[in-house]
Amino acid sequence: MFQRLLPLISISSIIIAQLATFILFYFFDKGIAGKIGIAYLWANFSARIVFLGGEQSLVKRLLASELSEYTTGFSLYATITSILFLSSIPLVFLFGDLVNLDKVEYLFIMTFLMLLALQWLEIFSKVEGLYHLYQIVLLVTAILLVASYLMAYFFDENSLFILILGQRIVGLIITLTILFWLFKSFVNKFSLQGWRQILKSDYGFILLLTISLINVFVDRMFISAKVEPDTYADYMIIVAIYSLAIMPKSLLANQYLVLLKTDMEGYFNTVRKISAIYVPILLLLGFMAYWVVTVYLLVNYEFMPGIYGVLAISAVVEVLLGPAGMVNSFKYHPKYNLIPEITGIVTFLLILLLNNIFGSPSAEGFLSVVIAMAISKVVIAYTKLVTLKRLQIH
Repeated sequence: MFQRLLPLISISSIIIAQLATFILFYFFDKGIAGKIGIAYLWANFSARIVFLGGEQSLVKRLLASELSEYTTGFSLYATITSILFLSSIPLVFLFGDLVNLDKVEYLFIMTFLMLLALQWLEIFSKVEGLYHLYQIVLLVTAILLVASYLMAYFFDENSLFILILGQRIVGLIITLTILFWLFKSFVNKFSLQGWRQILKSDYGFILLLTISLINVFVDRMFISAKVEPDTYADYMIIVAIYSLAIMPKSLLANQYLVLLKTDMEGYFNTVRKISAIYVPILLLLGFMAYWVVTVYLLVNYEFMPGIYGVLAISAVVEVLLGPAGMVNSFKYHPKYNLIPEITGIVTFLLILLLNNIFGSPSAEGFLSVVIAMAISKVVIAYTKLVTLKRLQIH
């Protein structure tokens, strides 16, 4: 039953998560919203990068039914993520002020841990046709976040950070409970043998994930480290609405991933066609919502339509180019996506250098950063498609 309701559950979790973001913007100080957003941004980036490609590696092995290597791979990447998580804690307290994490270090750490656990849950759920479990957990955590914000506003605004911390802890407990149940089915021992062979085989995943994650987060990391939290909050609202609009692209790519086992062309065309319908519509609705929210509701936030327009155009172009990167990684090898990702980050840096915006960008300067990021994303998507066509020929 839950599997049939997956689209509804997914959409509900996304909408409620965005509602939580709006409540944060509307009820609390702009600087506080920026602080919370920066903590989440860096926690999200850190939770993804500590996997060192482990997510894609394990998914590829499970899709190929290489269960003999799976236990070793799980043991290796579980150890890596644990070590890197523990290593990051002192770094946050030492250098947190450089990226505006001062006074929210504990919130960053707990968010980091919750997102790390959710990433493990996503791995197991999507390859075993249990993706609805992951989406249900996202829905529950989003509802709890809304409740935390409302409680802080109506009862004690000073307890906002404590309530958010509590929401992260509850979300972590729920995720770990479900993970324990799943682990009993797939992981029955811890293996130290074969780690060297796994790392040698997975170098492509490691390099690809590191570079691709930088490309995904580069605009927000660059801006968050250069401006004050209240200024970053202006960019947060754009990213929140834009992320909601393009969500169908990633959801569809994950939902139909199993199809790659038997029908690569069918997977590519299905994801591209359905995404090409939903994403432009949601981008248009998102722009209308952005205008209404900033003009009538969040009057202390700056309306920046040019930035949203640039993001929207790049998103539509990416959708039309199709999920070539997913096919390259899971059907062939992640090394084939390395050159496109490197090309993207080089493109971004060159555009910034040519526009001389390595200083502290103002709200007006955001446009140059976003244009650089948008162009680099299109370059990446196009280069991945060209690579896929070459692989099919050979």
